[in-house]
Amino acid sequence: MKLLRMRSDPLCLIQKQAFDELGVKTLPKVKDLNAEYAELMTGKKASYTEYRKLRDEAQELAIAERNIGSIFEAEKKAEQEKQQAKEH
Repeated sequence: MKLLRMRSDPLCLIQKQAFDELGVKTLPKVKDLNAEYAELMTGKKASYTEYRKLRDEAQELAIAERNIGSIFEAEKKAEQEKQQAKEH
């Protein structure tokens, strides 16, 4: 009955084909999967910590860039006002 259901279910056929292409004969044990998952999560947490640090640094640089731009704009505007005052 199970074999007949597997032959008629397209999802089962796709899964079987994927496992065959990967050369997987047996599924990994849950203990092994949990260990691999824990290892991946540790790496993810370390990477995310680095990401947050870089993101915060990028935000600080963007703020500094906007501040410098504002200062230059204010200086430029002040110079233009001086020029206009001299011309009048």
